[in-house]
Amino acid sequence: MLKIDVGCGTERHKDCNIGLDKHDFSAHYEEGTFLQHDILDPLPFEDDSVDWLYCHHVLEHLVHRHPTKDIDALIYVINEFNRVLKVAEEAYIVVPWIEHTNAWRHPTHYRFFNYEIFHWFDFRNPTPDHVAEGLIGEWWVTRHDIVDECHVVAVLRKVK
Repeated sequence: MLKIDVGCGTERHKDCNIGLDKHDFSAHYEEGTFLQHDILDPLPFEDDSVDWLYCHHVLEHLVHRHPTKDIDALIYVINEFNRVLKVAEEAYIVVPWIEHTNAWRHPTHYRFFNYEIFHWFDFRNPTPDHVAEGLIGEWWVTRHDIVDECHVVAVLRKVK
């Protein structure tokens, strides 16, 4: 099973066998696989090949527009998650909640997330916005919570 931690930093999630980060943290990994890779480039996995994807405190660092494509960087990354995940598998996402002071603490936090943000990606209520903004594939949001009054946690299940 292929389980990846996108933006793993120096510690890959315990359930993941591949850690991916744009910075070279390979010296911290004795087991499993580490890949140095920027998520604003296509993810280095085949279509429909990933069984689970974990992304913890990464998306808030994305610039607003993709640097080389005419698309919002967050939508580009979510599209890549959809491309690599198998149908019915999930992306587990954690970002800082906009109302918590930590959301504003780091100078490279370019995005701020509220409770509702991931509902936009849910295709059970499709809007013309999805196509206009370039969203590819279909998601169901199976979980979205504010945890510890500090984080927004979302689970997106790939439907198609």
